Amino acid sequence: MPCGLISIRLIMDVRFLQAELDATFQVWNNHNIRKTRRGLPSGKPTIMFEVPSLYGTRSYLTEVVQNEIDAARQLCSFRQAMPCDNDVYELCCHVMSQNGLQYPRINVHNDNINLYLQLRHILRNMLNQWYQWMQSHVFRLMLPLNTIYKFRMSWLDSVDVL
Repeated sequence: MPCGLISIRLIMDVRFLQAELDATFQVWNNHNIRKTRRGLPSGKPTIMFEVPSLYGTRSYLTEVVQNEIDAARQLCSFRQAMPCDNDVYELCCHVMSQNGLQYPRINVHNDNINLYLQLRHILRNMLNQWYQWMQSHVFRLMLPLNTIYKFRMSWLDSVDVL
């Protein structure tokens, strides 16, 4: 995707999704599995896993050598602390602090969209101001301003994902 703002929107959606997954995990692992006619194990999944002897079975955990864990960890990609391009992230953080904006509440999807729209509006205005300043103060550029304007507008139009 051409813009870090989209990445910010996606990371906010990921935070929302992670909260939903965590809640589902808690509900599922703490619910009661009822007895069946087939005689399959019943009880709370967390307790069944942690204390299998209560259910007449043994633990099927397998010991793993630390070297194998380290090798597997190198093959993984972990979430980065920065959700997008470093410059875009710093600019958005600066805009948020200057305008009293905060990260959305985790379980409120509309907050994610509202923050995205506010940041997009502010950044578009900043780009327009920059363009106007360039028109009035810079007389010699390697690219004609018309070319820059066309690029800027096509870039902003490609960002509009809503």
